[in-house]
Formats: sequence, C-alpha cells, structure tokens
Amino acid sequence: MSTPPFVAIVLKKTRHVLGVLSRDADSAGGSDLALVAPESLTVRAPQESEPAVAPTDPPSQLQVPSAQLAAVVVTDATPAERRPVFSNPLACVVADDGSAAPLPASAVTPGLQLNKTGSVVATFTLDITNNAGADGVPYTVIIQEAKPPVGQPPFRRITEGKVAAGQSKATNVQITLVPGDNPPASPIDAGKPVSILVAAAGLALLLKADPNPP
Repeated sequence: MSTPPFVAIVLKKTRHVLGVLSRDADSAGGSDLALVAPESLTVRAPQESEPAVAPTDPPSQLQVPSAQLAAVVVTDATPAERRPVFSNPLACVVADDGSAAPLPASAVTPGLQLNKTGSVVATFTLDITNNAGADGVPYTVIIQEAKPPVGQPPFRRITEGKVAAGQSKATNVQITLVPGDNPPASPIDAGKPVSILVAAAGLALLLKADPNPP
C-alpha cells in the first residue's frame, strides 16, 4: 500500500535529501522551491545520541542556497520506504525516477582536506575512497564560516565538480565563491573555524565542523 505523496528537498548535483515535507493535507502542492526554500535551507548535522555533558558548541550547520536545491514530489512510496526518509532524511537520496530510498549501509563517507598556502586556504582535496565509475562522481562542497563576527553574516564558498572516472580523489580543487562554467576563485583565511558540507553522489553525506588549518 502506498502512502500520500511527500516533497523531498534535494541537492541538485548529488540527489541527497536535505529536508522533507509531508503533503498529507495537500497532496498536489509543495513542489515549488520558491515557496518551500525561497532563498536557502538550513541544514544541521544530526546528533546520534544525547551526550552526557552538553556540548559547548551546537551541531554544525550551514545554509544551502536555493540555486543548489530542487524540490521533488515523491509518490507511491510504501510505508517502509517513507519511514527512513522522514526519520533520517540526510541519509537518503532521491533517484532520477523520483523514488526516495536510504543510502546503503555500506556507503562510505567522503573525506575532505583543506590545503593551506601561506595565510589562506585556496584548495581542497576530496577523497571518495573507491575509484569512480565510468561517469565519474559528481560532488558539491559548501564551506561556511562557523563563528562570524557579531552582526556580520558568515562567508560561504560553494564548489562543484566531479571526481574523474577511475580516480578516488580530486586533488587541489580550487575553492570557488559560487559554481559555474568559469567560477571565480575565492580562498578563505586560514585559521577561521568553518562548517563543511560534502556531498558526493552515492556516498554518505558529510556535515562537520572543521578547525581550518591555522
């Protein structure tokens, strides 16, 4: 038996689910991204369990601009298919056919290293562990300042690309302000704490705090 349609807000490049909306009361609506995330979507790293001592810092979070997002209506999902998407959306993806499903338990988490040159970090190295297939592995990397000065918005950098076929790493990738055909390079100052979201197609989503090499 299928359940009512719901809306998954996904990263366009990698199809990772970042948020989910129930459409039980309005099964025909909700797919207009301009209404559900007109400017951006706040994404926060999940807490696996309640710590014995309250952390001094909240879970890592950042803003994903609507330009990197898509709203997809998921229909004909069974209760067993719907349940994991609502309980842990960041561990799920939406396939090209519009179906939503959790990533397999064997999905690895990509690794990302910020590369310092002098007083700035201009590039990063992305490691997906296993070699990419014939079509490569698309990725989106978002870096956002974790502790901006009071009264000032955090800086943010968005870099998109692909790990080439047969390769397990994308090395010395230039950090860009926004993605595009000829994206402007935009290094960040070394030593400023940042939050990083790393999404590589078929791999587990990574959202973490990074101290940024001093």
